Amino acid sequence: MGLHTPRLYLFSRKDRSSPWQEVEHHAKTAKERGMDVRCELFEESEHTAYIRVEPERYWSSVQDVWVVAVSKEKDEKGILQTPPALQGSVKNYPVNDEFFDTLNKYRSF
Repeated sequence: MGLHTPRLYLFSRKDRSSPWQEVEHHAKTAKERGMDVRCELFEESEHTAYIRVEPERYWSSVQDVWVVAVSKEKDEKGILQTPPALQGSVKNYPVNDEFFDTLNKYRSF
């Protein structure tokens, strides 16, 4: 994984396995080292239960970081620059069936 590959930290205040303060510290350290860091701090879910408690927020975060990662990879290879829909906000980037097919393939691991 490259320095500019976006990293998504999903964590919760109610997580007993991974204290949120430690995850937040790790994310801060990564950001200080120049990494592209994104964090989603959930309030009410246990360890890795974010998808059940707040599925829309969870998948929106995953979708956003995925779109940015794919865009950066293509840009680094000289194939595509950042799509206009990504400029300013990735929330408005259209996601197609290919995105979800690929995502579902990786979810099965």
